[in-house]
Amino acid sequence: HLVIMGNKWETWESTAKLSSFSYGINPGEEKAIARVYNTANKDKLTPERDVELDGNLISSRKIGDNVYMLSRTWPRYYFMNTMLIDSQVKVSKRLQAKAPQTPETLLPHISDSAVKQGKETLVAVNDIYYFPDFVEPNYLTVASFQLSAPTTAADVKAFYGSGDIVYASTDNLYVSAADYTQTTDANTQATSSSSSTHIYKFDLQNGKTAFLSQGTVPGTLLNQFSMDEHDGYFRVATTQRQWSWNGETSTNESWSNLYTLDKTMNTVGDRKSVV
Repeated sequence: HLVIMGNKWETWESTAKLSSFSYGINPGEEKAIARVYNTANKDKLTPERDVELDGNLISSRKIGDNVYMLSRTWPRYYFMNTMLIDSQVKVSKRLQAKAPQTPETLLPHISDSAVKQGKETLVAVNDIYYFPDFVEPNYLTVASFQLSAPTTAADVKAFYGSGDIVYASTDNLYVSAADYTQTTDANTQATSSSSSTHIYKFDLQNGKTAFLSQGTVPGTLLNQFSMDEHDGYFRVATTQRQWSWNGETSTNESWSNLYTLDKTMNTVGDRKSVV
């Protein structure tokens, strides 16, 4: 099989009628797409499957026969739609269906050619979760499917809380989310900032995913190569930055740390200020 992944822009209907009201934004939305081709005949590749998720593709992995893809998107509040409808601008029925505060606008979407002939549907409510103390009000959608089962529906789950950097072993998937905080002293008005990273762990089994646990470490990650798994332990290298301002002078420091977390994502070892 050949699997091609990327992003596409899907323009809404009646774009021409809305162009003068879009404030420079082309009405539409981004989609993450996986397109599978059967390569049995090398001279003529055969399209076998399409899977589309809301938002932009942040990462993907192929482990054996299984394909995993992750996208990030935000709920479709689309305040502009309400303004257009309130202004009695003629819009398509599809656009009106995306007006704010409905399941259509609040829940992530999925289309899978193996289900309902590829018709776009909402991710089931019982497949939507949230990360406690989440960083951003975005959806992280995790989809997986098996190349040897092109007619079996993809396993799709959405998590409210987003994510950015992905690492995968043969058994587990890890998604990080950077968290920046700023505090101000009520007495001196001195300001300081710091950072930490939440790491979400998922189990990978037979083309399906299941959330296991989460951990938090000080600092932020550079990229996927900042993460590693060995003998059941998760290892992560972070850069910790600290900035402060006392009203007259500022300080800006940074250093690197290495943390080891166990299977339940509790920190069991560290080496601080490595560099």
